[in-house]
Amino acid sequence: SADMFAGFDGAFGWTGGESYAGTLFRLPLRTEDQAKTSKLSDRHHTAASLAPLLGDVAAQAAEMLLFLKAVERVAVYKWAPGAQKPELVHEAAVRDVTPQLRHLRAAPLRGPAPATADFALDVADGSDRQSWVVRGQMGGETASVLAARAAARGDKLLPWAAVAARLDVAEPFEGRAYCFLPLPRKTGLKNVHVNGFFELSSNRRDLWAAGAEDERGGAADARGAWNAALLADVAAPCLGRALEAAANAPGAG
Repeated sequence: SADMFAGFDGAFGWTGGESYAGTLFRLPLRTEDQAKTSKLSDRHHTAASLAPLLGDVAAQAAEMLLFLKAVERVAVYKWAPGAQKPELVHEAAVRDVTPQLRHLRAAPLRGPAPATADFALDVADGSDRQSWVVRGQMGGETASVLAARAAARGDKLLPWAAVAARLDVAEPFEGRAYCFLPLPRKTGLKNVHVNGFFELSSNRRDLWAAGAEDERGGAADARGAWNAALLADVAAPCLGRALEAAANAPGAG
């Protein structure tokens, strides 16, 4: 209905027409009064309670771009009451985008054929700059076998993994696991993030571990075995290539 889109009038190129070159999400967040009668949750949200969440998005915006397949810019805006348009709070964007870079970043979309996608990624994070090497790979030994077996059952497992190593590190940081977007799980690797088409826990915040109980029944060991194969057969070669590229980068110690 028109009311659903009223809040977007004049923002981000939206003019109220029938078509829009983008995707809009309107989150039906509960007010305090609505939360009192809600059958889903008694948790309510205010502008003040959401501000830290947007702050977290801004802080992680640059590293969100590392493994996404098509997104080239993440920006946080604040639209104050009475203002004519939203105000940019923070922006992170991939720099020096070329058709070749877009092709390599989109490698996971092109199917299960064995392939590598190795590239450099420069990201503008506000006024700062980040320089990364990304090494991706489709397929590898046991991971490819498990993916083929899953396909025969009608399931989809993508034997894709990638590693991003930062070159311009001022202070060492602990790398995180990604499933295209960052997860809370730390990897124990310094200055390196690891991405993969992992099987995740029920809350979508951690990797499924071998031996964990499966609330869906019957597939726990298979899900843990998939993650192990993806790390050993696909992510590990990516890590080797990323470390080699980082060691050979100009200025490397």
